[in-house]
Amino acid sequence: MKNVTNPFDPIYNELAQVNEKLDKLLNPPKEDFTKKYYTVKEASIIQKCTPATIINRINRGEIIPKAKVKPYIIPHFQIFDSENQKKHFGYKTRKA
Repeated sequence: MKNVTNPFDPIYNELAQVNEKLDKLLNPPKEDFTKKYYTVKEASIIQKCTPATIINRINRGEIIPKAKVKPYIIPHFQIFDSENQKKHFGYKTRKA
């Protein structure tokens, strides 16, 4: 009896490899932001404001640095929200 092989097996194997590579391209591994920190200057560039504004937000308690000593080191989650979008620090109303 003759060995019968499927002529499409090599094509299926290559297609599976292409699908694996496509999954890797479309779903890259998530970056761990828990250990990412920014300086005041980097945070000001991200927030599109001056470094003095970032220092004022630190003094008001809107941004909490890793330690209250200079140079301030700001954790990633103080500048970005949970969806990794830039936080909006809108204007706050004054208490009368």
